[in-house]
Amino acid sequence: MHKLAYLVLLPLGIHRYEGVSRNADDLSLRPVRWSVVGGGAPRSVVVGRTVRITVQAEIAKGWHIYSLTQKPGGPIPLRLELVGPADVLMRGVIDAPKPDRTFDKNFGIETELYSGSPRFTIRVGVPGHSLTGIRRFQIGARYQVCSDKVCLPPRTDKLDVALRECEAQEHEHRERQQPGADRDRGRDAAREQTVGVEPSQQQHVSHELALEVK
Repeated sequence: MHKLAYLVLLPLGIHRYEGVSRNADDLSLRPVRWSVVGGGAPRSVVVGRTVRITVQAEIAKGWHIYSLTQKPGGPIPLRLELVGPADVLMRGVIDAPKPDRTFDKNFGIETELYSGSPRFTIRVGVPGHSLTGIRRFQIGARYQVCSDKVCLPPRTDKLDVALRECEAQEHEHRERQQPGADRDRGRDAAREQTVGVEPSQQQHVSHELALEVK
């Protein structure tokens, strides 16, 4: 089926799918839930440096999203961007697991898929001339989710994040005050970023990022 016809028939496809499916994720038509690994507490970052933030997608069984590097001409690729103060910037590349590749007859192209609970790590920082204090912003996840029967319209989910910007001396003072807690938090974060992902499945996605302030 041509991809345009496939999308035109989307409402009818959803209706048929709901008629045979009874689980909560399908009936709510929200098969994907995003979260920030480690919670929403402010993360300390020295002005002029970066901090790693990992987000996770919980994708309902039977559904999938598309990769950061999905080629044009088919489904909407995943896009992660920052929404908020202009002095909060995304740095470098996004760390992402290797997607599954399969030919999609509906779109007529090879697609790159994620299912299950993929995690994505971005590096966020502020320029050296920024003021210290709390910076609140959001990570926007733009994506399209499909099953083997239907594709839902693209949507953007936003996750609240906060940075506690400080000078190097203040950061070192905090570390001296709570060395055990910081060490445990760093070890837990490292463990969380690797759970369920084999080393061979890791890749650095070289993805040009443009900050879009909404």
